[in-house]
Amino acid sequence: DRSILFWKSLPVSDAQTVLSKLIVALAVVPLGVYVLTLATDIAASGILAVRFRNSEFLRNLIRWDTGMWLHTQGFILSALVVVMLWYAPIAAYLLMVSAWAKRNVTLWATIPPLLALVVERIAFHTNYVGEILGYRLNGIWGSLGIEHELTGKPDLVGQKVSAAMGHISPLSALQNVDLWLGLVVTVALVWLTIRIRRHQTES
Repeated sequence: DRSILFWKSLPVSDAQTVLSKLIVALAVVPLGVYVLTLATDIAASGILAVRFRNSEFLRNLIRWDTGMWLHTQGFILSALVVVMLWYAPIAAYLLMVSAWAKRNVTLWATIPPLLALVVERIAFHTNYVGEILGYRLNGIWGSLGIEHELTGKPDLVGQKVSAAMGHISPLSALQNVDLWLGLVVTVALVWLTIRIRRHQTES
């Protein structure tokens, strides 16, 4: 329907378009979900406190601790920021593929890594690509120390979560060199995405 001509005529540069999409995916949506859960937590705690105000047992069970609540929210927010930075290369890669592929974006995004896995396994009998992908998808939890803390018996998981918050600092994951290398890759992929969009506009 040639509606693309309308969008291209808007006074918005390709760089602004790409960066806005990346910021929405990496920051606006996760932080929006965080704020929503924050409001839900406060509302649910208030409703339970009013509903069971006459029950001594339940009132002690859901006792409100402002200090612990603030500590928990700070822990979650800082961990969320680190996780957003860790997954930035993946978001930038998907953004680049969406700018390059005219259709079947999901297919084009998954074929290259799967093909690299198969070719490496057949040709070299190794799994370096799989290890790299697995590390980028799950390695942040090891850097945060959460993965190690949550291993063990299921009935102790709740206790381990409380104990983990006492000595784990999510900002310590900023010392991980792989996080910063990922951000360098993110910058390169964003630049490439802008170039692809600009080339399509000029052609």
